[in-house]
Amino acid sequence: MELCSWNNQFYNLHDLITLLQNAFKRKQDAELCPVEYFIAHTLLEELVVCLNVLQSHTPPIIHRDLKPKNILVTGSGSNWLKIGDFGLAKIQESNTQKAGALDYRAVEIIM
Repeated sequence: MELCSWNNQFYNLHDLITLLQNAFKRKQDAELCPVEYFIAHTLLEELVVCLNVLQSHTPPIIHRDLKPKNILVTGSGSNWLKIGDFGLAKIQESNTQKAGALDYRAVEIIM
């Protein structure tokens, strides 16, 4: 277990997105400026690395509830993101297991 805090505050990706929108004074549907795009791209790359670690286990681990509020922001070292809340996580036993939160399921899974 690791305490994920940044400046003695606890943040998740949802909080960080809100902070960035306020800092750049951008409406939710507006395009990203180049700096916001760079930040988003960097965080997405790091999230892909996190997911790759889960998938590289033998057998692979499926999180099943991956959403912005379950991605923690540490603000320390070279890795800023940590995946949390493994309450719905499962060991992948087959290719037919279903995902967790309905809002974040792939369309093909819902169908």
